[in-house]
Amino acid sequence: MIKIKSWVFVFFIIFSILFVGAVSLDVGIPSSGSVFNYTNVSYNLNSSETSDFYILKNRLKSNSANKLCDNIVFCNVSNVNAREGNNNVTIKVVSLDGDIISKNIDFLVDTIPPRGISSVPRNGEDINNRVFSVKYNENNLKRIILYYGNTSLINNLTSQNCSSGNKQVCNFYTNVSNFSGQTIKYWFEILDIANNLANSSVKLVDVDTDKPNVLSKSYSIEGNRVSFNFQIEEENFDKIILRDNSDRNPKWIRLCSRLSLGSCIKTKNFKDGIHNIDIKVYDHAENYADIYINEIITIS
Repeated sequence: MIKIKSWVFVFFIIFSILFVGAVSLDVGIPSSGSVFNYTNVSYNLNSSETSDFYILKNRLKSNSANKLCDNIVFCNVSNVNAREGNNNVTIKVVSLDGDIISKNIDFLVDTIPPRGISSVPRNGEDINNRVFSVKYNENNLKRIILYYGNTSLINNLTSQNCSSGNKQVCNFYTNVSNFSGQTIKYWFEILDIANNLANSSVKLVDVDTDKPNVLSKSYSIEGNRVSFNFQIEEENFDKIILRDNSDRNPKWIRLCSRLSLGSCIKTKNFKDGIHNIDIKVYDHAENYADIYINEIITIS
């Protein structure tokens, strides 16, 4: 029993000596998960013993190791070339006693700013409280900011939920009522995780959040002909449209595309029977007002 304990004790002492004497490696820079917007990466390495330091770029076809430092404890090397995209390297140290230890490091190099940026609404367009959209190409997106306003006030809206990838579209829902009747400018700022920044072009749009004003409405029936007469107050008038809900496949059709001194006078033929119609008036900012809802017209 005493002999067994002695052997255990001797084994423990030998193991402890070997463990204490083993070389260790500390990688300060780059750490796993690092992101760089440049390809010349610095390495800050530390060994517990005087050692040679090597780097193996695992995703290169050669898989050959290059020496970074020779016969040293602290190895600081600048401008080690890395490739665009994901990098995986192995750092290996060999001490003077022949002890070897290695560590794998993954990091990302992204030198390319967001590209292919376009936005809507278009320059010069009339808008209401609508969606601002940006289209872009960026595989490592961090966030997008929408800036909008006039010379006195620029608002901003940030989204960190937009998707990475090519031909992505991100929508921003805004309230521009405070700018109604004014021309505002807007643009998008796109940032990736490597802090590469790109902006969309600045566009000017006219804000109109007021719906058209229906001053009067009437219609008369003569046979199969229905004559409509509407008086509309709207500077940015776009159209008046009608839908016959009694049709087999109800569709919106255009009654008027312009006003004459504020008037839309239009005659339309209907088949015999009962017709349930809706009529709306729109402006160019897509604000609308209902002229008729479920209006019953009987043709006999």
